[in-house]
Amino acid sequence: MPGYCLAMSEDALSPQDRQVLEIVREVASEPLEAGRAHLDIDDRGWFTLTPTNPDACRVAIAGSECDLLLGPEGWCHELYYLKERERLHQLRICLVAVITGHYEEVYRKGWLFTYNAGIFHTSEGQIEFRHHAIHEKYEGRRDHRIFAAY
Repeated sequence: MPGYCLAMSEDALSPQDRQVLEIVREVASEPLEAGRAHLDIDDRGWFTLTPTNPDACRVAIAGSECDLLLGPEGWCHELYYLKERERLHQLRICLVAVITGHYEEVYRKGWLFTYNAGIFHTSEGQIEFRHHAIHEKYEGRRDHRIFAAY
């Protein structure tokens, strides 16, 4: 199957992890089949979708928890706390946003802290997550990045 690399057997995945993998494959089917993305499954059961376009956003999914690690710095959008149905729905619409180039990252420096925000522009509106940090950790980052489509 083009675009796939397995470090662990799919048979070793839990039923919940297999459900997440099916969503990833369904949402990313077109870029995977066209060779514009590559899907890896590591030995922890994490799924990583890597685009061939260097301006597009790489995304790793933490198995059935569905937490998303995005872009070159791995900004984390946590979904684990949502009920299963909502978690899987949000996973789907966030992946669509990333794959179609509707995800961006914003970095803002305040008086004492900085924050980074990831913004998914979905068919249901914006979904935003933020993380705060001390200034020194983020010196030299770009203020805004809009990722391209796969």
